[in-house]
Amino acid sequence: MKVVSLDLSNSTGYAILVDGSLAGHGVVKSTSPAEVFRCHDYSYIERAKSVSALCKELILKEKPDMIAIEQTNKSKSRFTQKQLEFIHYAVLEDLREFKDSVVYIDTGAWRRGLGIVSTKEDAKHNALVKKKLARGKLTPKHRAVRWANETYNLSLKLKDDDIADAIAIAVFAYKRHSKVETVNAIESIDIFFNKEE
Repeated sequence: MKVVSLDLSNSTGYAILVDGSLAGHGVVKSTSPAEVFRCHDYSYIERAKSVSALCKELILKEKPDMIAIEQTNKSKSRFTQKQLEFIHYAVLEDLREFKDSVVYIDTGAWRRGLGIVSTKEDAKHNALVKKKLARGKLTPKHRAVRWANETYNLSLKLKDDDIADAIAIAVFAYKRHSKVETVNAIESIDIFFNKEE
């Protein structure tokens, strides 16, 4: 089974998982210049179309069985939120022919499902940061990058958090799908052996 996951934004992280093994990862970036983005509201559409075209190109090349997309989260910036919503719309519109393969994954679900949560060491470090005895608060971005690096022996940096998120989304989607298939197979076997003659 092949899964392509997308962490959609102007700089979209993606990951390709084949039968549970990481087969590729990277970033697709909007080709629409930032100056255009700031000019007028229609620039949101142009940037969304730009990201969407690149995502569709990736999907057409990879031909996945499943396309896992991270659910949107509330942004601190209304302009960032607006751009994200436009991107999600454009991608879904461009991938309409693959609609039966698209699944949305909630951020909290993949983080909890893969155990990408704050550790006691993280909490201790952040407490020291708060007291100004250490620098650099550890965030969910740090944890996702750390998880991806440890799980797949990668060397991602914090700036690669979109890639790390995409890898985790793909793994979570694959595991969830495999679990559902296993449960369905077991239920089918139970029905077969327990059916009344």
